[in-house]
Amino acid sequence: MKESAKTIHVRALHADDHEAVFDVARALAIWFTPTDQLMIAADMARYEGVVAETDGRIVGFALYTPTVRDVMVLAWIGVAPEAQRHGIGSHLLDAVERIARARGYRTLEVRTIAPDVPTPHFEMVRNFYLRRGFTIWRREAHSFGVQRHAIVLVKRLNK
Repeated sequence: MKESAKTIHVRALHADDHEAVFDVARALAIWFTPTDQLMIAADMARYEGVVAETDGRIVGFALYTPTVRDVMVLAWIGVAPEAQRHGIGSHLLDAVERIARARGYRTLEVRTIAPDVPTPHFEMVRNFYLRRGFTIWRREAHSFGVQRHAIVLVKRLNK
């Protein structure tokens, strides 16, 4: 059965999901460096999140955190390589947007690698956010713990 024909269930992240989420993050080494993976592991203890399951197996995750403003930050999102391009990332993002709206947040913010950094796999990430209604708000230098440029994308949330 194709992954897209399977039911995708999105639910809140629980402490006993951490190892499965970390497995997904490790499988995404072209996006998440070993340092990123350690940060994801640490952030699971600090941030809230959702996971996507198919057939009872975690195939994706999103971690988010509120800010002091009316902005919720999407800190991390990842979908297992074998489950990509089947709508799982959209389901995760939809869930985070619903949570943000329900809590009164007016903006969802995310950072990713800037287009001038030669990383074709991040072009796919940027395009995902742009298709989902995000716009580029600003550019940052020296992000992600290294001297890589990043862009901050925002999406205004309607009530």
